[in-house]
Amino acid sequence: MVKRIMKKIAVLIFLVLVAFAFPQNKQLKFNLVNNTSIDSLVSFRGIFAVDSNSAFVSGSKGSVYVTHNGGKNWQKLEIPQSDSLDFRDIEVISPGVIILMSAGGGGNSEIYKTTNNGKIWKIVYQNLYPDGFLDSIEFWDEKNGIAIGDPINNKFDILLTTDGGNIWKKTQQEKVPDAFPGEAQFAASGTCISVFDTNVAWIGTGGLKSRILRTIDKGKTWNVFQSPLMQGKSSTGIFSIHFVDKNKGVIVGGNYLGENEKDSTSAYSIDGGETWELNSSGTLPYQSSVKSVKFHNLTYFISTGPAGTFYTNDLKSWRFAEEAGFHCISVSKIDKSIWLAGSNGRVAKLIIK
Repeated sequence: MVKRIMKKIAVLIFLVLVAFAFPQNKQLKFNLVNNTSIDSLVSFRGIFAVDSNSAFVSGSKGSVYVTHNGGKNWQKLEIPQSDSLDFRDIEVISPGVIILMSAGGGGNSEIYKTTNNGKIWKIVYQNLYPDGFLDSIEFWDEKNGIAIGDPINNKFDILLTTDGGNIWKKTQQEKVPDAFPGEAQFAASGTCISVFDTNVAWIGTGGLKSRILRTIDKGKTWNVFQSPLMQGKSSTGIFSIHFVDKNKGVIVGGNYLGENEKDSTSAYSIDGGETWELNSSGTLPYQSSVKSVKFHNLTYFISTGPAGTFYTNDLKSWRFAEEAGFHCISVSKIDKSIWLAGSNGRVAKLIIK
């Protein structure tokens, strides 16, 4: 009798541990607020959520906009001689201080900085390599940041700043991993880099090869791990990566030329990116951006792409959140408000009901 009771207790303890490790994927309801088009001729790829009232978006035709009333109205920020640039990433690193990145071949890849909320902009970095192409930027804090560009001479183009984005220096080439032929990053949403704490960062790659680069010393050295996402074509691989702590992260992507291909489009890691487990196949179409938000003490990953917006909190499967699809997503560090932007100049806030 005692042995039978002890066995039942052991089973119950095991089930509890499993439940805590992978909580049930709880169902939520979402609503889009102030879903509008700022400019139907612009495609937005960069977004930064300040709080529930303020957000910045950036995209094609040198377009940068800001709202301070929750998305009801948007004001265009003028950047001289930028009409031909495609601003794929934007980061607000402190009040009034904004870093802006354009993506494109050769000299079309630039980094801008303003210290007065966009009244005056200064070019702080311009790519001088014909094969160079900037993809994404992220900041650990107000001073320290990282940018990634497509490989140059088979080496990933990793840039670091320690002075708030005024000066960007290339990582020593001997410390940068070699890229496979046809391997690069995607400038789809400014989210192929994820940073954590003061010194950890992950970069997701794609193309003919898809991998994860990780640093634990603020970009001085790197380790490389394999990705299980679809790869082998220039249009496939990791499009976005996001970690909530030093262990737990998600990658999303797929094939941007096959938006409804749903196999091997997302995976999760619980060991800092060293190993990855594919999510349930057949549930998630091509996705270009993923972030996370805390809701009722649970962490939810929110992912978006042209074919729709989805969420998960158990890491293993995704639920449908919103029919509307976007290119990029940002979650405010201040109040956890969720902002989205995409094609045809569309912007919106995503509210959890």
